[in-house]
Amino acid sequence: MVLKILTRRLESKAKMFLEKDQYGFIKGRGTKDAIAALRVMYERSLEHHKKVYVCYVVFEKAFDRVNWYKLMTILQSMGVDWRDRKLIWNLYNARKTYVRIGEEQSGACSIGREVRQGCLLSPLLFIIYDEAMVKEPPVIQSMVYMWEVKQ
Repeated sequence: MVLKILTRRLESKAKMFLEKDQYGFIKGRGTKDAIAALRVMYERSLEHHKKVYVCYVVFEKAFDRVNWYKLMTILQSMGVDWRDRKLIWNLYNARKTYVRIGEEQSGACSIGREVRQGCLLSPLLFIIYDEAMVKEPPVIQSMVYMWEVKQ
């Protein structure tokens, strides 16, 4: 129940923050809408003899790479109330896990970089984080490109 309320509050702030070209995890927008928009753009480009370049990004491991300090700064800049930010922080960063092998159990390990898979709030937090990263100008001196080649 708390997550539903928190998600609704965050959705109202996210509507003003997210661009219209964001189709993932948004009510009323989905993959079909993105494909339709791409098709219209492609057809118009063909009519005007213009080239179209498409970049498809797979965010397979991206949920595991969220910088929580950065996300909290983003939420603050969006005007998310400090109490909601604190609740989100506690939901995601106060988590501990243990590893059990046979009868032995390790000490507590903290989980600090990922959004919780299966959580109602995770997709929304992820697209907010992603949108902010797209809007942020890159620092060229420290930019590193990583390419993964799958065979």
